[in-house]
Amino acid sequence: MNTPLLDNDDGSDDSLLAAQYVLGTLSPAERLEFQTQLQQQPALRTLTHAWERRLNPLADRNIDRIQAYDQQQACCESHTDPSPAVIIGRGWAML
Repeated sequence: MNTPLLDNDDGSDDSLLAAQYVLGTLSPAERLEFQTQLQQQPALRTLTHAWERRLNPLADRNIDRIQAYDQQQACCESHTDPSPAVIIGRGWAML
């Protein structure tokens, strides 16, 4: 048996599938099968919602970091001369 990661998790394969569904790591066929099971099994929906509550805050934090990184990159790229440069002595020389 798997180690439970959620309070209402029994460590079952259903919990693992729910986590994979939320993470988006299931194949298209597995995803469709899981969505069918979600419609038929309230306990599976409960597990899936628990995984969403657990994992979504991580995505929110990463989105903020990605946006900040993208802004930083855009700023750097707008101030970068695309021509190659080499170091000569103590200074830079453009080729």
